[in-house]
Amino acid sequence: FVPPKMPPRCALEGLALDIFKAHTKGLEEGVHYDPDRSGAEWWTLVLEITDKEKGDGAVAASPKKPIPPPPVAAAAAAAAAASASTTAGGKSAAAKKGKTNEESDEEDDDDEDDEVGMHFDADYGLEAQLPNYMLHPRVATITYLSDIGMPTLILDKLSPPPSDVSKSSLAGDISTGWLSHPEFGKHVAFDGRMLHGAPGTFFPAVEEEQEADTPIKKMKLNDGTPALGQQRIPGRRVTFLVNIWLNHCPIDADLLDAEEAYAMKMKKPFKESDWRNEMGLLDTRPIEFNIFDVDAPDKVPCVDFTLPTDKGEEAAGTDECVLCNHEVDMVFGASMSMAHTTSAIASSTPGRSAQIKFQPGSLSLVVGKEVEDSDDDDEESK
Repeated sequence: FVPPKMPPRCALEGLALDIFKAHTKGLEEGVHYDPDRSGAEWWTLVLEITDKEKGDGAVAASPKKPIPPPPVAAAAAAAAAASASTTAGGKSAAAKKGKTNEESDEEDDDDEDDEVGMHFDADYGLEAQLPNYMLHPRVATITYLSDIGMPTLILDKLSPPPSDVSKSSLAGDISTGWLSHPEFGKHVAFDGRMLHGAPGTFFPAVEEEQEADTPIKKMKLNDGTPALGQQRIPGRRVTFLVNIWLNHCPIDADLLDAEEAYAMKMKKPFKESDWRNEMGLLDTRPIEFNIFDVDAPDKVPCVDFTLPTDKGEEAAGTDECVLCNHEVDMVFGASMSMAHTTSAIASSTPGRSAQIKFQPGSLSLVVGKEVEDSDDDDEESK
């Protein structure tokens, strides 16, 4: 966590503050928000995207043209474990028929290495003290520091209000979503109450061009623009996550340890042109924050997510997760081919992003039973 008035001690704190300022531009300190109770909650996530065709334990191959990471990306990698996993759960229950339990567990482990379970960003420290009460950041953001890996799925589904004890408002069809593929320097921001994640089984990374005769090649966007088919390559997915909090500081969010901040501090004056020259990006524009409304016409291409038309085509399956202390199934009525095609279409667009219009029944949430607190289980076992 870094307060808005605190001088940054390293590049990551500086980037977090730049993001905070970009999203609070036009707001006046002391009038619209209290700077002493506001700030940027930030963290890094580095996921290894392995080549599963090589079998378990295979080391991820390098991209065809290795590119030295910029200082910010290098610092992000140092701050997070190279094989970092997410704390927001979500195992895929799709396409496991005929598998033994051991084989399914192995697949789950592989999936968890390069997926981010669907979740809400919230002050979970506060929720632990006030059950059924979830306070969310004003804005949630993602900054991609690599070009590879599975896309982020953001759904137009808000966290249930505290009055909804059974979380029934979570259930039902999803109507709208957005899919964002990694692109170095791309910055995505959305309502901090929205459900999001990166379910790679259903919406996989799509990095390289496929053969021209693949079905994906024949798909088109709503405006008739051809969609280029692509597929995943192994490597490292690096993201820098920042939540914008106004008038509330998350209970468990602390300042970066002074020794860690010093270790990430650059030993010589930072010049953006140095690493941009190393990466062959000297003639390209620097990272900018161009904030616009994704619902505005002609800003983000739209893809229709439809139910299977072929009677022999099966639904993609179910993604299981825990949301608001309840078991929740994200049920795909659409086929796996539809999901993968949608991912390929989004990847092929300018900005590698697309809005998704879900046909009724193509994606829905089913709320199950409440998850028992592990602390309660411990007390009962005594």
